[in-house]
Amino acid sequence: MQTTNTETVEVDKQKIFWKLPFIKSIHTELKKGVHTINKMFKKIQLNIAFTTFKTQHMCKNKDTITPAESSSLVYKYSCEHCNACYVGETRRQLKRRIKEHLTGRPPSEISMHNHPPSEKGFTILSKTKYTRITESLYLKQFIREGQNIMNNNKISEFLHLF
Repeated sequence: MQTTNTETVEVDKQKIFWKLPFIKSIHTELKKGVHTINKMFKKIQLNIAFTTFKTQHMCKNKDTITPAESSSLVYKYSCEHCNACYVGETRRQLKRRIKEHLTGRPPSEISMHNHPPSEKGFTILSKTKYTRITESLYLKQFIREGQNIMNNNKISEFLHLF
């Protein structure tokens, strides 16, 4: 608002916002500069929004894990000697489950298969928190495709839902 001798004239100021990183050493000087600019220009009001950023955005704060260390996933074992495959799910680390299959403790379809199991035959199909449902869907898909399935006759109870 401007004041003259006889009347009051309103001036609409255009507001301009700047988003700048907060730097302690120049913060005060920058605010003074903006105040000076706002005095000089009657039609413009400059506003500064100081922002900070988290250091975690600059670098990773967690180590990456290998696929074998992953958990909550559905995996497939393919026998390299025959065309049989096994679909399984685990909420534990995959490397632990693979070790159980290879050693046969506890016995599994893979460890009791005609051919000796190999660590190379394991692949991850899906990482999901719904492991049993996802396992059932993959089993259903592989059965439809006519693949030789190692999974025993107690195919997952969820399979009957789909």
